[in-house]
Amino acid sequence: MLTSTFQQISPLCQQLLKLIENGATADEVAQKLEMSNANTVYRRKFACLQSWRKHIEAHDYYNTWKKSKL
Repeated sequence: MLTSTFQQISPLCQQLLKLIENGATADEVAQKLEMSNANTVYRRKFACLQSWRKHIEAHDYYNTWKKSKL
């Protein structure tokens, strides 16, 4: 579910989240993705995670997964 929904978010979000997951600092991410500064990275990360969450919650398997965790 996570992999398939990750493919649904924008390529920029995918790159940003992968860089952060691999330990890149906000300044490194900003430079690599040509963003103005670290604050832009933090704001974009939040927006990307919201988008990914929206796709996860819309996934067919989400309700089954959610019930099994409670």
